[in-house]
Amino acid sequence: MTIRFNRSQRLGLDLDKHIALDAGAGTGKTTVMAERYVQHLLSSEQRATHLLPTGPRESSQASGFLRAPPRQRTPPKEWKGLLPSEVVAITFTKKAAAELKARIRHRVGQSRAAPLEKGDYEGIFDPRIREGDIETLMSALDEAPISTIDAFLSQLVSPHLDLVAVHPSREQISEERAPLLIQEALHSAWRIRTIDDAHEAGVRGHIGAFLESRNRLAVLLGGQERSAVVLSGMLGKSLFVE
Repeated sequence: MTIRFNRSQRLGLDLDKHIALDAGAGTGKTTVMAERYVQHLLSSEQRATHLLPTGPRESSQASGFLRAPPRQRTPPKEWKGLLPSEVVAITFTKKAAAELKARIRHRVGQSRAAPLEKGDYEGIFDPRIREGDIETLMSALDEAPISTIDAFLSQLVSPHLDLVAVHPSREQISEERAPLLIQEALHSAWRIRTIDDAHEAGVRGHIGAFLESRNRLAVLLGGQERSAVVLSGMLGKSLFVE
């Protein structure tokens, strides 16, 4: 099955331009985003491959390499496009990230499909991509940075957690636990009365400013209960829930 993009969608597939997609639900934004991602992998002629330095591209023993012998795949250092580890895709929720990754995997798999028909997007199928290359890309997508912003930053920070956190957590907080932790954090914030309380609760930085801001917020919003509702809503939409 092939996809025929309209003129507006084709503009979103120009890899050498910064694009802002603004459209309603069901208009194909995720489809365009997935296709743009795949074309970053398959296209050797793009701004990223000409202007950005090539990453280390260490050899991997991932399953894609095991399914394809060396003669059927291109070594990572010789790959002309970008690798999945070199393309970042950020979404708001883990569900959306999983859907986007699934669509990208499907699109990469289509690169081995039949020749183009009239009216199809020319970048979908590339006869120069070998079967082994497809298997390699599909395997590399398992560890690709296609995630929420907090999961992506956690991946960046994980090797240095001992430098940035006293009690590091290597796991992203689950959607089930997050509301409970938010509620516990809010209760702890209102129980703090002194600097010693703040230290015990794990507050870092300018404790005096924190207490002053908390009290001012309660006055402006009409009490602790209303403030808790507002803060809970803000934390629920935060990029850094933990």
